[in-house]
Amino acid sequence: MQAFDIAEPGILMTKFYLKFNTMKLIVKAPGSCSVEDVLRIISHSEELSWIQLRRNEKKFLNDINSDKEGRLRFHVLSENGKRKKRIQTREEKIFVLANDCLTGDPLVHDLSLNQLVGSDEDNMILFHEKIRYSTA
Repeated sequence: MQAFDIAEPGILMTKFYLKFNTMKLIVKAPGSCSVEDVLRIISHSEELSWIQLRRNEKKFLNDINSDKEGRLRFHVLSENGKRKKRIQTREEKIFVLANDCLTGDPLVHDLSLNQLVGSDEDNMILFHEKIRYSTA
């Protein structure tokens, strides 16, 4: 019987319970990932595919991304490199909410959005995912 060597990505997938498509995103990332790159990987991860963009959330998310107070470090950008005026996908929603949480004083007060980025440690789904990816 022949022994198999397990590649490092496989070990990380097992250790941190990462799905295969998420691991492919991580492997494709450059070695010197920025925080923005990590947030983009998280926002596209398969583990968060259950999150939906609801119609009633769009205005609020658009207001956060417009960032008139200069609170956010990163913004959802359009193809031409300018800030996007309208959040249109669940990945953009996750990216905006994670950025809002990283400010230390999130604007999220809507109950349904709080369930994603809640104030107590047990409810911080997005940050739990970020910690798992950054340690991988």
